[in-house]
Amino acid sequence: APDRAAIVLGGLDGAVRLRDLDRAQERDEWALRCHTARVSAVALSADGALGASGGLDAALCLWDARSGALLE
Repeated sequence: APDRAAIVLGGLDGAVRLRDLDRAQERDEWALRCHTARVSAVALSADGALGASGGLDAALCLWDARSGALLE
């Protein structure tokens, strides 16, 4: 994640979530709901600003990794 204190995870429920590494729990900042099926891949840009996820629904979602906002 951008602050390097978290990891981005894709879920079976189609959500992309930010998980805090120190507390081993989900953060409240955001849970992106872009996919209608299981998320199979997530990636972050080198600077940590942009995220991408792909799911079994064949969708590719681009999002702001800091805020979790879906990009159009």
